[in-house]
Amino acid sequence: MAARWEILADIINDRGFKQVAEIGIATGATTSYLLNLCPQLERYVAVDVYLGHIRVMEKEHPNLDLLEMDSVQAAQQIEDGSLDLVFIDADHAYESVMADIIAWLHKVRPGGVICGHDYWQGHPHPLPAVDGVKEAVDKVFVAHHRSCYTQHICDTSVHKNCYVWITNI
Repeated sequence: MAARWEILADIINDRGFKQVAEIGIATGATTSYLLNLCPQLERYVAVDVYLGHIRVMEKEHPNLDLLEMDSVQAAQQIEDGSLDLVFIDADHAYESVMADIIAWLHKVRPGGVICGHDYWQGHPHPLPAVDGVKEAVDKVFVAHHRSCYTQHICDTSVHKNCYVWITNI
């Protein structure tokens, strides 16, 4: 088991990805780790409705592109097929996850990856809103016979049944 940023860094580095977007920043931990673990990144788009806490990273990382707005609105500013990887970890309600997947799916180039956090397996999640992630991912990818796999993570003890979901485009 690994932390989500280790899984993502492995994918980015192993595949030589250079154009990445993270949807939902929270504390900026994943952003910071990936910018430091993946030096070949040419562009890292960070999207959240509030980014004040990570603005300090802009000076250290000129490849960081901050979009302080709704994720669906931000997707409209990104060219289709221009990203190697999109990582979704924003609002975990079913409707929001569906909207994010639909808005960002076509931003990923063929051969790229769309993925996300908090694909919960097993017991119900302690925070019921997170249950929307698995439902949305299953509806978009699994139900339509698109390849989607999961990798177990161990960010914290709270995430003992949590996975990163990954779909190759």
